[in-house]
Amino acid sequence: MFEGIKSIISVFIGILLIVLGGVPLLNSVGLISFSIPALPQIILLIILTVAGYYLFIDGIFEFAIAPGLAWFSMGFGLLSGTGGLLKLLNILSNVLGFIQGTVINLLFLVIGILLVIGAFMF
Repeated sequence: MFEGIKSIISVFIGILLIVLGGVPLLNSVGLISFSIPALPQIILLIILTVAGYYLFIDGIFEFAIAPGLAWFSMGFGLLSGTGGLLKLLNILSNVLGFIQGTVINLLFLVIGILLVIGAFMF
């Protein structure tokens, strides 16, 4: 069920992240021939941090219907947001070196899917 402005924002951000993460992934495996222009890594890390923490906040509202999905959304959002923030601030960058390129695209895709699912939960 749709619940107003929160759902509209979640769907918009979710679709944006699905496109931002899915198009480069589909291009890299050769399923599509076009791609979006490459963004600087700092912009991708800022988007990852904000989207991860937004997913965490969105997961709080999912407890009424699906607590399991809410815990997964909150945990995934907290881990991806904190990982992006630590990589952005260059803290533990040798440990978080895997957060680049295809991994960021996969994180965007999963966060986007979880946001779209969460928008229609109620």
